[in-house]
Amino acid sequence: MAAAAEVFAEHGFEAATVQQIAAAAGVSTGLLYRYFPSKAELARAIVRQFHEQDAVALSEVATGGLDPEVAFVTYLKDWVNAATDDPRACALIAEIAGLAVRDPHVRADVIAVEQHGIEVLSAILERAGVEAAAARAHASLAVCTLDGIALRIAIDPLWDPRPVLDALVVCVRSSSPTRQTSASRP
Repeated sequence: MAAAAEVFAEHGFEAATVQQIAAAAGVSTGLLYRYFPSKAELARAIVRQFHEQDAVALSEVATGGLDPEVAFVTYLKDWVNAATDDPRACALIAEIAGLAVRDPHVRADVIAVEQHGIEVLSAILERAGVEAAAARAHASLAVCTLDGIALRIAIDPLWDPRPVLDALVVCVRSSSPTRQTSASRP
């Protein structure tokens, strides 16, 4: 899967060949086909692997004992830092997103990853006192923003996403009851 991720990121999903992936993995194409009957199945495995890694990161911030608002912001900052540290991973995300537009199975996998992120981030915001509908809207905004950041980094690895992240944090914090209460005090 690591070899497929590299080849997809470098050549694009459509241009990547099973032969290139097998060569990068140091295996025969027959062996590769034994475990993954198609490039799309490789992409789905990569999405599932990302989901597992992201679920661990989300779980750590959700249950790590941090203030909920701090946990939410920590997850976002860690995600953006990882993206800026590995622009090739962002290129892979862009390739998977393109495939998800065309392949309903990959689309379902990607949606499942995003929905899980939205659910966990919503729960974190609700623990911070944000009303459920607003928490879900902010969590959805965060996930969409992270998608956009990944795509932008894939296009321009030198682009700085911090101003966008800062704006997102300001937006989320503006709905925090603690912030609104303290802001309305004289």
